[in-house]
Amino acid sequence: MARLFLVVAVFLQVFLVNAIDVKTCDESSHCVRNRKIADTQTTATSPYALLTDSVSFNRFTGKVSGLVQNTATKTQLSFSLTFHDFDAARIVITEDKPLHPRYEDTHQYTFQKPLTAVKNVRRTDSASQVSFRNGVNEVVIGKKPFTLTAVRNGEKIVEVNSKGWFNFEQYRKKAPGEDWTEVSQAQDWLHNNT
Repeated sequence: MARLFLVVAVFLQVFLVNAIDVKTCDESSHCVRNRKIADTQTTATSPYALLTDSVSFNRFTGKVSGLVQNTATKTQLSFSLTFHDFDAARIVITEDKPLHPRYEDTHQYTFQKPLTAVKNVRRTDSASQVSFRNGVNEVVIGKKPFTLTAVRNGEKIVEVNSKGWFNFEQYRKKAPGEDWTEVSQAQDWLHNNT
């Protein structure tokens, strides 16, 4: 009897959701913008490019860092890549000069013990990419478009922007008279980008 009551209670919960309280993608500006990118953008049209001269490796911290530019908006993102012991790597991409800095102290709360950075990383440059290798682990960074591929023993593990769908929405200042309601933004985006 208790099981039947539980099944009925769960079943009713599913149907008691009020559809008015749930936002559709067309009502969310974020969803509209990113769906449009997924529908139209490819690696050939991705606006993100690696600023090759900015890429550097710090042997003391074991960190690779550099800049990525959105060629459409001319905004820059900074990225850092750190190889850690136990075959781990940490990739962080954020605004280069943010209007409001994002919270960046999560690493001290997410790991039970601090990860040790590996410092014996080898860099290789070619016309289309920059790669960093540590033993069997390698990270390949494509220049134009910006892509990032983590490889272990020759097998791809993680890919960033492999389909050209990477999109970083930076903080913006609201212009006087600008309407930032969700529906207004979604309609403006659809009108200006179709």
